[in-house]
Amino acid sequence: MTIQVREATSEADPQAWLHEAAQRYGAPERELLQQTLTLALELYGERARPDGEPLLTHCREVAGILAGLTLDAESLAAGLASGLPVVVSAWHELAAARLGTGVAALIEGVERMGQIRGLRGKVERASRPEERAAQLEALRKMLLAMVQDVRVVLVALADQTQRLRYLAGHGTPEARLAAAQDTFDLFAPLANRLGVWQLKWELEDLAFRCSAPDTYKAIARELDEKRQDREAFIGQVMDRLRAELR
Repeated sequence: MTIQVREATSEADPQAWLHEAAQRYGAPERELLQQTLTLALELYGERARPDGEPLLTHCREVAGILAGLTLDAESLAAGLASGLPVVVSAWHELAAARLGTGVAALIEGVERMGQIRGLRGKVERASRPEERAAQLEALRKMLLAMVQDVRVVLVALADQTQRLRYLAGHGTPEARLAAAQDTFDLFAPLANRLGVWQLKWELEDLAFRCSAPDTYKAIARELDEKRQDREAFIGQVMDRLRAELR
């Protein structure tokens, strides 16, 4: 159950990160990623997100998650450039000119998803559980319907995953609880619907850790203890098999 939360540091060498992340891509794709990283380094500076995570670190880790899903270079570029709307008012024109219209369209789609997600506040005011469930399902369908490119949803899922990774170790209780609720209501169900199991499991695990940290730690301890028992048993069986084979 426990997820190893990798805490990236802003001191990591960006070029070394790019070399590792872009190994499987061809020359044109690597050039796109290099241009995106150059733009990010140029504009993000020491800016931080509202939750305190350095903007460059967050976007770089989002791109890393997308690389782990073996998505195309445009998706990685969109993840790395997803901080542009935070720092540049005319970000769409800049992204289209420097990175191409495809990357700009992906970033725009993620931004629109964020605007639609703002409707969840109305769902919170639903009086009955069944009414709230129906409204959340309608909101999920709306999010999927308005996205013309499924890569937009994957970038948004990667963004939420990194958000939870950071908040699990650094966020305030209020921020962790809000992010966990967003995850349970929207992101984990979307990941499930798209069949992105590795993100679904991590999103749910991190959301549980953020919303009920004491219960999470207790269960994690019990699982670790049982794992030690299993490993001890396996070791005994292996010793016996070796003796028999000898």
